Amino acid sequence: MSMQDNVSRAGDQITQRNLGVQPTITIRPGAPVRLVVHRDLVFSPLQK
Repeated sequence: MSMQDNVSRAGDQITQRNLGVQPTITIRPGAPVRLVVHRDLVFSPLQK
């Protein structure tokens, strides 16, 4: 196995691992936020 194959395989593994991560943002509490969404956001019902 060549060095190029090893690097390619490592890149593939990193890419696959990162594809499963949901996008997350962190902001300070109380900060104003403006969002633009291109699809409907679906929220699950609140449990009582």
